[in-house]
Amino acid sequence: MHGVMTRDFPNFLMISTVQGGFGTNFVHYLTETSKHCAHIIRMCLDEGITQIEPSADAEEDWFNVLMSKVMGLGVYNASCTPGYLNREQAAGDMKGARGASFMGSVEEYADQLIAWRDASELTGVVVTKAN
Repeated sequence: MHGVMTRDFPNFLMISTVQGGFGTNFVHYLTETSKHCAHIIRMCLDEGITQIEPSADAEEDWFNVLMSKVMGLGVYNASCTPGYLNREQAAGDMKGARGASFMGSVEEYADQLIAWRDASELTGVVVTKAN
């Protein structure tokens, strides 16, 4: 799933840094995520799928991946001068955490997307097919 889908919004593919990738070469991130969205759309067209959305478990699994990558940012924010980007060093909350980006490299993020695509199935996605 990797941050491009959200439950209760079927067929909505979103390219965003919220639960998506992030990096200094933002165009690279956009390219990799666009390829991923195009792959999902192609699979749906080829397999007669009319509706997709992630399962609740898949959303939680992706959130856990995000949290496994965010520690370096947490340490930095705690030691950085208070400001806008670290919420003036205020304690975080779950709402803020759910808006985290994938804090690994863009290459690592792309590898996650590629591995999901290479499985050749919509793992973690609830599908509805045409009758």
